[in-house]
Amino acid sequence: MDKKITNIRKKYLLEDIVSISGGGTPSTKCPEYWGGNIPFLTPSDVTNQKCKYIEKTKSYITELGLRKSSAKINPPYSILLTSRATIGECVINKAPMATNQGFINIQVKRDKVNTEYFFYWIKNNKNYLISLGRGAIYPELVKSIFKKIEVEIPDILTQQKIAFILSAYDDLIENNTCRIKTLEK
Repeated sequence: MDKKITNIRKKYLLEDIVSISGGGTPSTKCPEYWGGNIPFLTPSDVTNQKCKYIEKTKSYITELGLRKSSAKINPPYSILLTSRATIGECVINKAPMATNQGFINIQVKRDKVNTEYFFYWIKNNKNYLISLGRGAIYPELVKSIFKKIEVEIPDILTQQKIAFILSAYDDLIENNTCRIKTLEK
């Protein structure tokens, strides 16, 4: 009997395969909340980012600023997705960091989904996510809508293979971009 490898895809609601949270901003009127050692991610940090990963931010908050706001620390390898005004840009943090309220912060359930695979899923579905935005002045993708999105994803091994291939292409593009910049100098 011939054995075939099949790509089994299952349907999930996002809330079944990821945990999500939001961010918050400490009061800018309290200088003691700012200039600490906790990286504080804003959408402009992400929209200016060319790489998949981020370790440093323009702004930093203090422990007091964290406690006095709704900001939370996201563990490394969370996917940080812009959700207000600019929807659908994302990065993976390599260091613990907090975000402002313009984010949906995502931790994947590793037995169901690969972090890098889901990062690429978001990138591939950016226009769909934008279409779900609501609001008169600034569109916003709210967590209650995001978590109810139905996705069809392959098994975890297939996800890992797909993420590996896409990451290899990203690395190649990044290396070539660096070479071009070096040659231009």
